[in-house]
Amino acid sequence: TVLKELPGLLQDLSDTGGESYQERWQHGFQEAMDDWKAIQQGKASLKRGPGKMVVVMEPPDHHLSPYALNRGLVHSGLNQGTTRILRCLVSSSDDNNTFRYRYEMPGYAWVKKLVTRQAVPAVVDGAQLVRQLGSDCWKRSGSMIGICDTTRPIETPPEEVASLLHKLDDGCQ
Repeated sequence: TVLKELPGLLQDLSDTGGESYQERWQHGFQEAMDDWKAIQQGKASLKRGPGKMVVVMEPPDHHLSPYALNRGLVHSGLNQGTTRILRCLVSSSDDNNTFRYRYEMPGYAWVKKLVTRQAVPAVVDGAQLVRQLGSDCWKRSGSMIGICDTTRPIETPPEEVASLLHKLDDGCQ
């Protein structure tokens, strides 16, 4: 269905900038722009963690869009040499002392054949990494770039989680 619409979509992009198909792309585009604004305003932050990891502090109960995350990495110069990303989602509870974590490879890591992309080492055994984390609150991620996620908010601070993951995952070294 989408392939059948592609010629019309491309023509509309050329003629009007995509106005006729705006309902299909506007929400995602606005979300990406809002997330980029959150990074610029300091509501979300990116910093170098241990090894080749970047630690991303995300706003309460909202994961940054892949576009905004990648733009933030490039803008801050953190995209160079990064092989792992630890997303830290602050809990929306009143005390803000709990976090949900998502440990992943950079968004382009699933594309193994692109010559222009930095090679990202695969996780040798994601299930083993989850076992080594030693808690029932971690699970293997099912996404193309995901490694593992927490199943519920935990109190362990981001610095401790980043340090532990750095010790356990050779791809972060």
